[in-house]
Amino acid sequence: MSSLFVKSWQICGSVLLLAACSHVPEKRSPIEIQAAQMSLSAEAAFARGQYSLAKEGYLSAYRADMAVENIDGMAINLLNLARVSDVMGEYVNTQSYLGALLDKPLHVFKPEYLAQAETQRALLSFRNKDFAATDFWLDHAQANCLASCRVAGVILNVRAMLALQEKNAADALRYSREALDKTKRDFPEEYANALRISAEAHMLEHHFDVALPILEEVLALDKSLGLPRKIQLDLLRLAQAWEGRGGHEQAENLRARAHQVELSVQRQP
Repeated sequence: MSSLFVKSWQICGSVLLLAACSHVPEKRSPIEIQAAQMSLSAEAAFARGQYSLAKEGYLSAYRADMAVENIDGMAINLLNLARVSDVMGEYVNTQSYLGALLDKPLHVFKPEYLAQAETQRALLSFRNKDFAATDFWLDHAQANCLASCRVAGVILNVRAMLALQEKNAADALRYSREALDKTKRDFPEEYANALRISAEAHMLEHHFDVALPILEEVLALDKSLGLPRKIQLDLLRLAQAWEGRGGHEQAENLRARAHQVELSVQRQP
C-alpha cells in the first residue's frame, strides 16, 4: 500500500467516524439541557477548527451528563472527546476516552456507541500498523453494529484497507463496493473513502484507466464538501494514476496543484 493512502486515512478516519454525535434526550432535566447545549457549541467549534475550544466544551458536557448519569450523553461526549483528541494529536487521551467506553466501563453503553468506539480503535490500530489488533476491533465492532448502525460503511472500508495492505485487490474491491452501498445516501465522506479504496485497488493491479475517473469523482466530492486536505491528497493520487499510464505532464501539473493547496492550508489562521 502506498504511504499516501495511509496518510489520507490518518486525516479522515476519526473525523468521519463521529461527525454528528450531539444528542438531546426526549425527557430532559435542566442539567441535561445544559449538557446538550454545551455539546452543540463544541460541535460548532470543531467545525471551525477550534479544537481546544471544542474539547473544553465536550469535556464540560461530559461532566454534566456524568453528574446525572445520562448514559447516552456520556457515551456521545466520550466519542467526541476521542475524536477531537485524535485530531489534536493527543493519542494517549484518545485511547483513554475510548477506554472509558470499552475497558471495564462502569456503565452499560448501547451497542451503537460501542461499535463506534471499537471502529475508532480499529482505525487507530491500523494507523499504528498493528493489523492483528485492527482485525480484532473490527470483529467486535461488527458484532455491535446492529440495525441503522452508523459505522457499517467504515467497518467495511477498514476491512478493504486491510486487504490492500495484504496486496489483495479483489477483496479490497469487494469490501469497498459493499461500503459504497452502505454510505451513498447518508455518509458522503465515507462514500468518498470507499471510492478512494476502490481506485487504490485498481491502481494496485495497474488498471490506471479505470482508477482515473473514480479519482476525479472523489476530487469533485471533496471539493463540494470543502475539505482542503483531502483535495490535496486526491490531487496527489490522481498524479500517481496519470504517472502510471505515462501521463507525466498531467502528473506534474496535479502535483503542482496539490502543493498550492497545501500552501494555502498552511497559511490559514
